[in-house]
Amino acid sequence: MRQAVVDLWGEDGLHAVARALPKNIRDATLDVPIIAEEWLPATAAMAWFEAVWEGGAQRKGELFGAFVDRQTEVGFGRVRRLLLSYATPPLVIARATKLWRDDNSAGELVAIPDTLNRVIVELRDHVYATTPLARLTITEFLRCVLRRCRARNVTGSGVLRDDGSLRMQFTWTNA
Repeated sequence: MRQAVVDLWGEDGLHAVARALPKNIRDATLDVPIIAEEWLPATAAMAWFEAVWEGGAQRKGELFGAFVDRQTEVGFGRVRRLLLSYATPPLVIARATKLWRDDNSAGELVAIPDTLNRVIVELRDHVYATTPLARLTITEFLRCVLRRCRARNVTGSGVLRDDGSLRMQFTWTNA
């Protein structure tokens, strides 16, 4: 996340985000290298989202969306980006549950193809469904993933359900 902030807003943006991070999260994630094999706890990621929203993005949806897009790009690595560039949305959707499990130790992500160019995605029992900013972040992240797999004009929206799950809908046109 650090790299995405620096890429978008430079060191000044990183300082603004750092000021907005809780001290324990700042100490654990900002000034020490994060080893790729270690997972960042979802609560730490959520603190980063809040800090970026307040700091670098200045509470502007379009700037926060640019952060999520850049973080998706930086976080995926070259091999995964290359594979996504050859994939189609239906292929990614079919593998969504497994892809979620590869990167997350909690919650359940279920993708339900609705039509040729629309999918319903449900996120259950995960902290990313608990706050408006976390819901915006996961919806934007999944929209960015679909954009990387030859989908165009991707739109996404999410609704919190009574059971606490997040139900998202994505539509796109084919490249």
